[in-house]
Amino acid sequence: MRPVGRAVKLSEQLLDFEAHFRSSQEVIALRDEYPHVRIMHFEQSFVERSILANQRASDRLAMAPPYGSTTLGIRADGSIWPHGYTPYQAAPLFRLGTFPDVSLPWVWHESPELDGIRGWLRSLLERCHRCPEYQIRCAGLNFEMEVARQAGHIRENPYCISDMPIPAVGDFLPARGRPHQLS
Repeated sequence: MRPVGRAVKLSEQLLDFEAHFRSSQEVIALRDEYPHVRIMHFEQSFVERSILANQRASDRLAMAPPYGSTTLGIRADGSIWPHGYTPYQAAPLFRLGTFPDVSLPWVWHESPELDGIRGWLRSLLERCHRCPEYQIRCAGLNFEMEVARQAGHIRENPYCISDMPIPAVGDFLPARGRPHQLS
């Protein structure tokens, strides 16, 4: 469960790291039993949609999770976000603009907000890579949980057991208040 939508009010029902890991092992064990069914769990979609260090990517793309690096979310009202969940997490800090006031190419290539979010995500990934549990019992970064933490819905990410300091997204974002530019 992620603290999105109605689940924001149910944060006491979130699994802790150990329970999440046990449940993931139970689900992963079903893959052998059902080989023709694609069973995804344990942040597998994150890993599969990411540009990781061992993959060849375009020279213009840095190693990064999918959020804002290989995907964007666009709502019916034209608002642009680094991921489809972020507008539902009441996290206006992550809003990248509104189409047609800003163009998608401008957001993708020039937005200082998106560049800041990408930098924040890379710093979170670096933190994950230094953790002894990374790729053993933890798949790494859980963006939705970190957005929920930044938005104030949860005090800490229950799916992370690292005690290393967590960077704040605000440290990576430019000052707000200036208009976006169209290219």
